[in-house]
Amino acid sequence: MHPATLPKRDMGTADVASGDGSYYDARDRLLATFEKQFLTRVIGHAGGNLSKAARRAGIDRTTFYRLIERHQLQRADF
Repeated sequence: MHPATLPKRDMGTADVASGDGSYYDARDRLLATFEKQFLTRVIGHAGGNLSKAARRAGIDRTTFYRLIERHQLQRADF
């Protein structure tokens, strides 16, 4: 399988590929997009139970809560 044959998925890379800003700015934007999507999915799969979501993600609960705060996610969103 070759990467060119895989379907394209928009993961917030449009602004990353534009060449605006530094490598580090682009990396931070891409990482933030990934983190928020990942958190949203794992919390949804855990039925909104944050402790269960942290365990499923393999992340310490304190770190998981810190990521939720960083991305301004609310328990009520799930």
